[in-house]
Amino acid sequence: MFAVIVSFLLFSEFSMSTSGNGEMDLNSREVLEELKCPVCEEYMTPPIPMCQKCHSICNTCIQNVTVCPFCSEQFLQPRCWLLQNIIEKKKFRCQYYTKGCEFISTAHFINSHEASCPDRPFNCPFSVVGTNTFCWRGHMNGMWDHILDEHGPLAVPGKCEFFLTVDCAAPGPMHRALSAWGETFFLEFRVLNMVLHCCVLYVGPKERASLYKYWVAVATKDRSGFSTVCLPTESYFIDVETLFRNRECAIFSYAFWNRCRREYARSTVSFEVQICR
Repeated sequence: MFAVIVSFLLFSEFSMSTSGNGEMDLNSREVLEELKCPVCEEYMTPPIPMCQKCHSICNTCIQNVTVCPFCSEQFLQPRCWLLQNIIEKKKFRCQYYTKGCEFISTAHFINSHEASCPDRPFNCPFSVVGTNTFCWRGHMNGMWDHILDEHGPLAVPGKCEFFLTVDCAAPGPMHRALSAWGETFFLEFRVLNMVLHCCVLYVGPKERASLYKYWVAVATKDRSGFSTVCLPTESYFIDVETLFRNRECAIFSYAFWNRCRREYARSTVSFEVQICR
């Protein structure tokens, strides 16, 4: 297997240097697949261990074994230097290049990039922090269309300001999906120990969540009582229960939100939510 991989790598390098079209992109991806650790299926990066029969696994997985998981031979002290040198020099495209990603790098950086690539598929927010039941996974370009199709009554399109009513007497969490600034956000309400908690989560690459902040305002009917909170948006990858438990969200006391509810003579509370960047 080792000889096959090395030959394939050398052939790919030669072909890419002599061909100006994109045909070798497929070969590059095939080579990269061969460089995945057969145990954890992550790409192997130097240092790459090798057993006496030339099987290799990644440097992380070798910490959990005493012998090779494929042939039970001992691992050698020397590393697979030839394969390491080739891997360190060869450059690959991100696997999501067909979705628009233009990232090209050596195998050493491919794992970390693909784990946070903005063009990778994302789960529907109702699966992540809502119902906890998987319903959709795909490119962000199709996220809002899915939400409209499958969660239409809970989808609120807009520019950056939203006026919502929430039934605080309803059991369990209360959700809304918001569309603002061409992005998708997820709003969650929860009454815990009679206190109303609210947070706005950014749906997309985790590092983009810090680009936005949100205001949540609640007022009495005659606006003699008014409460507003401004906070940075959090990524929808963050556990909402943790945010609520640590009070890292908008919080409204029972005395206040219940007063607002009574003045409207109903169980719902009206909110104004604004998302800014």
